[in-house]
Amino acid sequence: DDERARLRKNLLETADLFVAIIAEQGYRSPLRPGPKGYPWGSSSDVLNNLIIVSLAWDLTKDRRYLDAVAVGMDYL
Repeated sequence: DDERARLRKNLLETADLFVAIIAEQGYRSPLRPGPKGYPWGSSSDVLNNLIIVSLAWDLTKDRRYLDAVAVGMDYL
C-alpha cells in the first residue's frame, strides 16, 4: 500500500507539472522547447506526457487533467 501511494503521488505531481507547462506555453503543449526550439520527433514526447496526464484523470477524475489532455491533443 505504501508503494502504491508513493507511485500515485509521483504520477500526480508529474501530471501537475505537465498541466502547468501547458498553461505557460504559447503552443499549449506539455513540453518545454529547448534552446533550439522543439526537437525533431517532439510529438512523441508530447504524447508520452499526455499519457501521464490522462492516467491522472483516470485516477482522480479531476476535470483539469481531462481538459489538459484535450488541449494537448489540439496541439498535435
